[in-house]
Amino acid sequence: LHATARPVLATDQVVDERRDLFAVPVATPGESTKLNGKLTAGGDLCRFEFSHDSTRVAYCGDQETDGVMELFIVSLDTPGSSQKLNPTLVEGGNVGSHYDFAPDDSFIVYEAEQDVADRNDLYRVDLATPGVATKLNAPIVAAGVSYGDEWYHGVYMFHIRPDDDNLNSLVPDVQVDRRGF
Repeated sequence: LHATARPVLATDQVVDERRDLFAVPVATPGESTKLNGKLTAGGDLCRFEFSHDSTRVAYCGDQETDGVMELFIVSLDTPGSSQKLNPTLVEGGNVGSHYDFAPDDSFIVYEAEQDVADRNDLYRVDLATPGVATKLNAPIVAAGVSYGDEWYHGVYMFHIRPDDDNLNSLVPDVQVDRRGF
């Protein structure tokens, strides 16, 4: 790692059993800077991911409402000033832990129970317009579930499973070409 590198970790450094996000500069061991915004009582982080240019970190967590997972982003240059990316979720909805930056870092594709509780759909949020998301997938069958995967040669791959009880009934992968968004 370069001396100016800032690895990030999620740890319970401040409150036992509550994960916050910290940048840890390689050049100054023992120091860390909390990145995420203030967590609500009982709030926690579930996962984080760097932008490709390593200047921002996206993370999911119940930062604003305990038990409601949402998607946030924070710049390493402005710790503590995180911004919520997803719009208001349906009652009982959550953002899933599958999300990824576009190769050019201009948007994030994420899965969420955003419009219908207990049904994950795939969304895109442009980082220039947080809180405004576009649903990417076609309608999903009743009780359907989408699983985010990853970018593969410029295409974001995800799977749709018709129901929770039949793991062997996968329909073909849906491929979303990022250039067509």
